Amino acid sequence: MSESSGNFLFWIQVTHFVPKLGFILTTLFGSLLLLLNYLGAQKNFGSYKYLISAFTILGMVFSAVEILVYPNVHNYKAGFLFFSFQESFGLTSSWSRNIPLAGIHKVFGNGIKEIQVSRISSTINPASTAPSS
Repeated sequence: MSESSGNFLFWIQVTHFVPKLGFILTTLFGSLLLLLNYLGAQKNFGSYKYLISAFTILGMVFSAVEILVYPNVHNYKAGFLFFSFQESFGLTSSWSRNIPLAGIHKVFGNGIKEIQVSRISSTINPASTAPSS
């Protein structure tokens, strides 16, 4: 029995390492993308430039909050639930631990909303999101 629990401990360490690596890579490449987007992109990209920037910033915020909270997600049919086994910022009460979880839930929900709005706007007016030549 102790042999099988030792195998799970390795995967728990992996699940804590992957968000840290994702945060570093997201911050590095996201900053590079924002820099290139604002300094190198031409004006004919229009609103597409701001859409790319919004997705990049949202991804950077999501990865930062994920490092702080270490959330777990449970999906069932059309719903999802965020929960955490760890204390965020050393907060021990259940009320204060739920504040960071509510924050990551809000960031995740905003990402889903942004994807839906961008798809609707490109369906209504496909020329508005395509770069003009």
